[in-house]
Parts: sequence; C-alpha cells; structure tokens
Amino acid sequence: MEESDAESDLSVSEESCESEQEESVMQEDSMCYISKLPAETLMSIFVACVRLNTARWETQSPSPETWWSQDAIPEIRPPLVFLAVCRQWRQLAMGNPALWSTLRAQPRLENLNDIAVMSRWLQFAGQQPLTIQLFSGMDWEIADLAVDVLMEHQAHWFRIDLFWEIDDDAPLLAHAFAPAQHAPLLQTFRIFTNLSDQDLEDAVDGQLGKLLSGSPDLHVFEWTYVLPYASPTSPIHLLDVPFSNIRHLKLGCRMVFSCCIEIMRRMPLLERCDLLNVWDGYADHDHTTTSALHLQHLHSLCIKTDGDMSSFLDGLVLPALRHIEVVFRTYNPNPNIKDGSVDDERIHEFDPWPHAEFLSFLQRSACPLEELDLVTSVSAAEFFQYLPIVSSTVHTLCLRGKLGWTCVDHRALSLLTILPGGSGDVICSNLHTIRLDDCIVAGELPIGSMADMVQSRLIFAAASQRPLSIYLAALRLAQVICTEQTLGRKTQDISSRASPPTPIAKDRRGKLGKALPHAKNTYIIPRGTAGGG
Repeated sequence: MEESDAESDLSVSEESCESEQEESVMQEDSMCYISKLPAETLMSIFVACVRLNTARWETQSPSPETWWSQDAIPEIRPPLVFLAVCRQWRQLAMGNPALWSTLRAQPRLENLNDIAVMSRWLQFAGQQPLTIQLFSGMDWEIADLAVDVLMEHQAHWFRIDLFWEIDDDAPLLAHAFAPAQHAPLLQTFRIFTNLSDQDLEDAVDGQLGKLLSGSPDLHVFEWTYVLPYASPTSPIHLLDVPFSNIRHLKLGCRMVFSCCIEIMRRMPLLERCDLLNVWDGYADHDHTTTSALHLQHLHSLCIKTDGDMSSFLDGLVLPALRHIEVVFRTYNPNPNIKDGSVDDERIHEFDPWPHAEFLSFLQRSACPLEELDLVTSVSAAEFFQYLPIVSSTVHTLCLRGKLGWTCVDHRALSLLTILPGGSGDVICSNLHTIRLDDCIVAGELPIGSMADMVQSRLIFAAASQRPLSIYLAALRLAQVICTEQTLGRKTQDISSRASPPTPIAKDRRGKLGKALPHAKNTYIIPRGTAGGG
C-alpha cells in the first residue's frame, strides 16, 4: 500500500514538473517574439507609438476650450510605459531622445510627482527641439514649478503652447531667478491667459519681450486671453518681441487699431493675421502715422471689432490678399445676464461701416481677393459697389447679417444672376460658395428673383463643370426669398437640365423638402421658426 502511494506521489510530482516545464516553455515562446526583435525594429515600434499618441493633439490648434482637459502625464502613456516593461526596453527608450521631444502636461493639484515626471521627461529629451503644451491647472505653486522646469530647457524650445488658467497670478516667464537662457530654435509660441487684473496683463506683456528676445526665428505668435466684465483693459504692445520673421499673428487680447498697425510694421514677412478683439481705445494710444503700411506677403486678414477701423484701412496696402473677414462684435460678457458668456451687443455700440475707406483699400491694393466674408453694417448700396472690383478672382462670398443688418437687395441679385444668352462677361464667374445668412433686404425682392439667381448659378456651374454650394437663410423664407411654387418650379427645371441630374433645395423643417427634390449642394434654411437653423 505504501509502495502504491509512493508511486502515485511520484507520478503526480512528475506530472506537476512536466506542467511547470510546459508553462515555462510557453512563456519563453511567448516572449521570444519580442525579445528576439532587433533593437532597430523595436525602436521603430516605439517611434510609431509615440507619433500615434501625439498626433491627436499636436496637429490641433490650441484654444481655451481645451483648458479643462485634465490630462496629466499618465504612466501608461508612451514613452513612459516603455520604461516599466523590461531592462532592454528601458535602455532603448532612455537612449533615444527623439521619443521625449514632445510633451503635453497638466500638473495635478499639490502633486509634486507630476513636476518630477516633467523634469525627468525633458532630461531624456537631451538636445532635441522641444514641442510642449503646458496646462497650468489652478495650483499657482505647482504651476510656477512647472514653468521653472520649462525655463530650464528654454534653449531647446521649438513650439510652446502655454495655457495659464489662474486668474489672480501671472506666469513667471522672465523672473530674476530663472536661468539666463534664450530660445534660438523657437518658431511657435502661443499663450492663453485668464487674468482678472490689468496690472497682471501688463506684466505678461513686458515679460514676453524679455522671454522671446533671443528667438529671432519666431514664425507663429499668438496671445489670447479671457476678459473680465467691464475690465478697464488697455491694449498690449509686445515691445522687444522679435517679429521680423513672423508669418502668422493671432491676437485675441485687447488691442486698438493704431497699436495693431505699429506691431504689423515689424512683420515684413507676415502672411496671416487674426485680430480678434480690436476696439476704439484711448487717445494716448494713438500711434497712427501718415505712412502707408505695405505687407507684400499677407494673404489672410481677419478682424473682429467694435471700433472705427477707418484709419486702419486708410494706410493699408495688401497686394497679395486672398481672404478677408470683418466681423462687427464686442467682447463684453455681462455676469448680470442669465447667460453671461453671450456678448451683449446693440446696434448703437458699433461705428458706421467705413465704406469709402474699404472701397479705397480694395482699389489701392488691387489684390486677387478670393474670399469675402462680412458680418457688418455694410448697406446694400455699398456692397453693390464691391462686386465688380472682386469679380475676376472671388470664389467664396459670405454675408452674414445680425442686429437687423441687411446688404443684399434686388440690385445685387440682378448682378449675380446670369441671364441666358446674355452678352458680356459674367460677374463673379469663379464662385463656388455663396452664403447669404439673414442679410437679405426684406420686402424689396421681386417674386422669384432669388430662385432665378440660384438657377442661373447652378446651370452655369454645371456647364463649367465646377462645384457650387449655396447656403441661404432668412426670416420667413417663403415671403422674403421666394414662394414655394416658384422655387419648386425653378429647382425642378435645374434638376432636369443639370448633367448629371442634381437636386437643388433642402430645408430643415421638411416643408419645402417635401415639395422639392432633395438637395445636394444648396441649402435653404428658414430662420426664426421652430425648426429653423
């Protein structure tokens, strides 16, 4: 009996040993595929993982909407995760600085470990040009430490995006105890602030000049901040910032037109300019000079303002301009309004549209304007004068009305309508986008005139084999634009003549949609209705 038990125990022991050996072999087999990979192949995998991880945010334009991303530096994100797998992976990751050249960090509240990880990360990057997005969070002590870590590596900055969320402390961008470094490689610098005090904004304005004085190759500069209600904010000046090589300027901070002119004078290579918060300002900020401002390379200009832009347009010459957008708006959210984020705009807050100056600017610049986008109080008679000037080059026409502004009447529609068998050149023959949004003069359009314009443009586009998109939006669409019967007749006619047959009209309520063919490239959207857009 004892012999039998011994044999049984031996059998179990042998089976257990064989099972352990099989498991060991299976583990070795499962590991061999990775462990036997050449270092070059592993490194290629590492690089691909890092690129995939950063592609989502690196290509996006940063904005204040992304402030609250709550994205710290998780240890499961590459390349940090490579350090925890095995010795080979750790050595490979630590030995390749390019893996660490891109950092996106948001230090957590009272978390010194995040600061340590940032420091370690950037040390691994070595001499690589650095792309960094830093979200400060709401802990000013941690935020200052994070900025200090960035300053230690200033000599290797290439692209910096700083989101400063704290409203009662300015970022210490050029404090006395920071390393005396410059950023000679820096090409892109964006800063977003939410400061509640004018003195803090002035401090940042001065610090930026010191911080960037050693960055002669700066190509992109952006500063946007959130304004507190009724803030006595003065414009910024950005003195000492080297702008000689700037290609893209975006200022969402408080500006006046005379300061804009002086800043733009320092940018002979400027290609794109977005001035998103320009106002009248004070008399002591009038830097206007009599000399004209010629910017030979500027092709895109966006201005959002509640001020008088006459003097700005008077001295401006932009021979390469292809896109211009002018929006009349204010930045003055009132906390006493139920939705304080909505601008409290009134017609009386805006200066008259500078028609003579804008017309002179277009004629003087003689630019190949392709996109004209206006949200202003320009009148129908004034807009009518711009069409012949931009006719040969314009391909996108966007007119958006608000506060009762209208600029499209029967004369403009007649000019845009292509008469069958008509003689002479077609006005705006290159149009591929027409957007008329609540800008049509009510009660002055002959019945069917809008349908005639739409019909003629779509037939012309089909014959020319060019794409065309038309967006129409107006109050009481059936009364203001045309009757359903007329529009239906016109669209059915176009559908039968277009090649291939192309449906023409669509609305969001479904009323017109049931009466007409479904649209492919024309959208007619009633406004002021329950189902309107």
